[in-house]
Amino acid sequence: MQDIDDFLEYLCGRSNLVQIYFRWRPALRDPDDDCIPEVAVRRGAPVVTYNTKDFAGAGRFGIQVIRPKEFLSLMGGRK
Repeated sequence: MQDIDDFLEYLCGRSNLVQIYFRWRPALRDPDDDCIPEVAVRRGAPVVTYNTKDFAGAGRFGIQVIRPKEFLSLMGGRK
């Protein structure tokens, strides 16, 4: 459990709050996920998820949707 607590503390310490200016709702299959593409557009970041099918509509906003394995692969290439 300490490893998880340490990771979450690190993640929260590296995170930034982002104000959302976009309202393209409803945009996705699951309305509870609509805020995620808004943040991704604002930050210019990909959406990292196992559930890529729920983000099928995100491409129209120029958002890349990738699986965690792909993300880790991309991050591993950076030094």
